Amino acid sequence: MVIVLLAGTLLFGASSHASPSGSLDGAVEAAREDYRLAGVNVDALYFSAEKSLVDPHWAKFTAAPAVGNEPAPSYGYELFASHRWTVVDAGTQYVGCARPGRPGAVPRDIISSFGMACPN
Repeated sequence: MVIVLLAGTLLFGASSHASPSGSLDGAVEAAREDYRLAGVNVDALYFSAEKSLVDPHWAKFTAAPAVGNEPAPSYGYELFASHRWTVVDAGTQYVGCARPGRPGAVPRDIISSFGMACPN
């Protein structure tokens, strides 16, 4: 798995985790697995997730440093489809937003439902 640093954002490959009910536990596990496959020490991070109030098929997760650890906090968006949570985009800033040569990975109304915004 390759980690690419682009405009200060870590981009991870799409990992997914089966979750027949669409529970947030499944969203957290998909995020942990995606970070683990990218070579990140997931034991140094605390993961949490929340569903969008606009569309419950979308969730935003946060990966924050566990007590006593120093990695930079990050976040990402996941989509629940076909009984699986799949990480769509993750990083440290402008996650899910359009970038030069790449359309936005997450609909703007989903991004704004979490109190976030894209620069363009």
